[in-house]
Amino acid sequence: MSEDQAGRPPSEGPAYHSTDHTGPGCGRRRTTPDPHGAGGAVIEEATGALMAAHGIDAAQALDMLTGWAEFSDTALPATAERILTTLSGGADLALRTRFTHLLLTAHERI
Repeated sequence: MSEDQAGRPPSEGPAYHSTDHTGPGCGRRRTTPDPHGAGGAVIEEATGALMAAHGIDAAQALDMLTGWAEFSDTALPATAERILTTLSGGADLALRTRFTHLLLTAHERI
């Protein structure tokens, strides 16, 4: 078992369950992350961030996140963590201003 750059043993990967995606245009089975498995919380948080940033639903955001992980050959929780680490620096002023406005006026849209 190899260690990462910080000398820590590798963590267990996310728990997966198979989902059959064999509809038109899909010729293979794909594994999707179990949100209750290892790394589930970080995956859910990154999925939520993608939903907010792109105006997409949870399934689309998870597909986007999974696609990035597969493309970069990186574990899904690690990909999610990288996204969250990048976002932890805070959004730019325009985005913060828009979100603040949405929060302050949410009661008007109920």
